[in-house]
Amino acid sequence: MELIRYKDVEKLKKAVENGYVLVKFTGTQGGTELGANVKNSDPACQVTFNEQARTATIQGRLKLDFTPVHLFATVSLDSFQGTGYLQVVEDWPKAK
Repeated sequence: MELIRYKDVEKLKKAVENGYVLVKFTGTQGGTELGANVKNSDPACQVTFNEQARTATIQGRLKLDFTPVHLFATVSLDSFQGTGYLQVVEDWPKAK
């Protein structure tokens, strides 16, 4: 997987501030780009930057074909490439 929309760390951090990160899974025919919500009341949705290791860990949520999934990804801040996967969840907590 890779982050093709961000050319530097500052642009990625700006996307995180806005609460939405685009991730491209390159293992599919033509690639599949998904947008994940990374900033909400769910503590499992966050992006953690490790400046020393030059990596970012992305956890977010989205719906894929009407199915709620949780995104887990780790990406290099040098190449913006890394690994990631999706995990199906029951459903998101309803807002109160």
